[in-house]
Amino acid sequence: MRGKPVIILFTLVISGLVLLFSISGAVHIAGRLEMVSTGEISVLGYAGRWLRLIVEIVLSALTLYAIFKRPSWGRVVTVCFAVMFCVVGFEALLTPDPTPLFPLNGAAEKAGAQIANVAMGIGFLAYLGFVMFGRKTRDYFARPAAASENHSIRQN
Repeated sequence: MRGKPVIILFTLVISGLVLLFSISGAVHIAGRLEMVSTGEISVLGYAGRWLRLIVEIVLSALTLYAIFKRPSWGRVVTVCFAVMFCVVGFEALLTPDPTPLFPLNGAAEKAGAQIANVAMGIGFLAYLGFVMFGRKTRDYFARPAAASENHSIRQN
């Protein structure tokens, strides 16, 4: 973990959490096959949920591998993960919850929620920008892992 830029450490944590939650979601919907047979959800809807979870699991696992091993394709996978993370984040921001746990009362609470959504959107875009165009991300995947670890050993 030593010598990794903050954006790489952030991506490491986020991809680990996405992997954990996606596997949990896959286990959850695997037990919900009766929803298709009873007609609660269409076959295409069920297949779409599986496709999304599989993409999230594969991209998260590849991102974790890329961060630790630094293959030549590591930056591409990390950028793809960042794009996927931002798309999922914006989907959550733009899709209203039909049954909120704490419904918003009044204009002030609704305005505060909108400001929070805008701030989260800016955060998603900033993260995507740092991963796609950031010098630290580019430099991290430009040099091989063994060379950077040997360099840090020689300094000690």
